Amino acid sequence: MVGVRQEGSHFRDPVGRSLMLQRLEWEAEVRSLYDGMVRIVITPTWVKLIDFETTFPPAVEELIRQRAERQRA
Repeated sequence: MVGVRQEGSHFRDPVGRSLMLQRLEWEAEVRSLYDGMVRIVITPTWVKLIDFETTFPPAVEELIRQRAERQRA
């Protein structure tokens, strides 16, 4: 995600939304897919980056499809 520093230490995307606001919106959307969530903290020994802007995990794609079907019903 490309951002530029403006207004002190707040980062903004090219259209001016703060990256914190984007994260909060994304988190709200993810939470709407599940009945409940818990926080699990893990200390990794290695890391792999997955680009969720172009690829959703199959389980999340299925949840989005199911929610869309429920909303159409």
